[in-house]
Amino acid sequence: REYSFYYARKVNGITCIGNGISVGYDAVNQRIYSFNIEWYNKEFPSIEGVAQLEDMYKVAFEQVGLELQYKPSYSENRDTESMIFPPVDTGIKPEIKLVYVLKSGKPLIFDAFTGTILNYDGKPYKEAKQIEYTDIDDSFAKNQIMALAEFGIYLEGTEFKPNEKITQLDFFYLLSKTLGYYYGPVITKDSPSSDIDNLYNYLIREGIIAKDEKKPESTVKREDAVKYIIKAMKYGEVAEIKDIFNCKFVDKDEISPGLIGYVTIAQGFKIVGGHNGYFYPQKELTRAEAAVMIYNYLAR
Repeated sequence: REYSFYYARKVNGITCIGNGISVGYDAVNQRIYSFNIEWYNKEFPSIEGVAQLEDMYKVAFEQVGLELQYKPSYSENRDTESMIFPPVDTGIKPEIKLVYVLKSGKPLIFDAFTGTILNYDGKPYKEAKQIEYTDIDDSFAKNQIMALAEFGIYLEGTEFKPNEKITQLDFFYLLSKTLGYYYGPVITKDSPSSDIDNLYNYLIREGIIAKDEKKPESTVKREDAVKYIIKAMKYGEVAEIKDIFNCKFVDKDEISPGLIGYVTIAQGFKIVGGHNGYFYPQKELTRAEAAVMIYNYLAR
């Protein structure tokens, strides 16, 4: 009934990802029903001096390395498509094989001239350093702070400053690192405005924050922190439903009316537990409290 065609752009014989022409053809009425073209108006680098593929293999093995993983393997007698996307109703079970793959955790993008590992934003990748804070031994959140740091969710510096109020920028940086598909650079108040804007643009696209809520240097109320976490979990629409939530915090009347659903969901998921039955929704969130909330969100 219809055909789809895609013509990939090539420059110097190299495919340009995201550039090309797509066409949809209606075979019944014999007409083109869709046409789209994406074409970068940019100067492409010359291929002169590009490293050989064998050299890039060496970089991959030495700088990324291999690790063992268990992978499913389907019968070789099946067609390629069904091997990649096995039907759910056949009852066919895969054979599990132990294989070597490139280690996870590092981007697999290399500068074609230097072999430098690049982040997904095109900037040089930096190995995550071991975090050692000097001021958290007496903090109630020490275990959560260090557990997050082990997974690359941390704030820069040798001091965590657990009792200080957390800024919106620092809270969103921690939260963004939990989402898995955000690969931006380390963000601090001294970061270039373009990096900070990229972080906020990402959060706005994901529906976690509205444009008019962008206030990097402001503090974060406990009820607002919960709202952002619940939106990151994609439960925002559910939380907005009125008159269905039974919030059990003693001070629930102090929660902003539009945020009752968010707080109740967070309480149900044990993201927040309160203190002696109180949530203190209008209290400004400390850095230690932020770490506990985010840890609980990941551990739910």
